[in-house]
Amino acid sequence: QNWSLEIVCRDGLCAVLKQIGRYADSIQQQEYGIALARRILDPQAEALGLNNAAVSLMALGRFPEAERKLIESAEIDRRYPNWPIRAYRIVNSAELHFLMGSFDQAAVEFAEAADIAVPADLCALAISCYSGLAMCAQRRHDAEAMRGFCRMARDFADGRERLSHDR
Repeated sequence: QNWSLEIVCRDGLCAVLKQIGRYADSIQQQEYGIALARRILDPQAEALGLNNAAVSLMALGRFPEAERKLIESAEIDRRYPNWPIRAYRIVNSAELHFLMGSFDQAAVEFAEAADIAVPADLCALAISCYSGLAMCAQRRHDAEAMRGFCRMARDFADGRERLSHDR
């Protein structure tokens, strides 16, 4: 059996389950994938699984559980500082802190993720980071910073329209 392929397939299944609103089922399948990643000693797959489970927990409003998953994922992905995919976990943590009203912490994390996403040319993620920074500035009533981050998002997206898919 190809356990790595099974983990990838479970990730795909979990994404579909999330898209159709079956978050609890997605979490359950993700937990199987996390266990399998641990069994085959694939820490990056484990970190991705923890991150994806956190997203479903956030969608269910289970913020403390989501935060624990993101912290556990962060402990793993810190061992891989050049792994650009870790930016997704950082953005999810920023979004969680934003939802919890911790706008300063969210801004720090959005900026950290942008520092990874921009050089890696993760277009949609970089735009999300700048947009998140703009929303944090708006919540802090800093209109000038908000306009600046909106401009950064537009400037980064300029010329990359074909790479950024509008959902």
